[in-house]
Amino acid sequence: MKLICFPKAKGGSFQAYSLHEQNKLMDLIHQQLENNVLDDEAQHVINVALLCVQTSATRRPWMSCVLAMLLNEVDMEVV
Repeated sequence: MKLICFPKAKGGSFQAYSLHEQNKLMDLIHQQLENNVLDDEAQHVINVALLCVQTSATRRPWMSCVLAMLLNEVDMEVV
């Protein structure tokens, strides 16, 4: 996730969760990448990343599920 949002997201995953709740995930995209990233694709990757950094490790998806979500082979709501 830091590759996408660094250095804008100095608050780490807490800031990302806050922006997610405000429906402002695109604010996490680094300004140098803004013109080279598709909004839907970036939001998808960020949402998967947020699943991976949940506080409770038992709620985090298996890596195989993460890969399947990133490849759009499985719906994120199923995990």
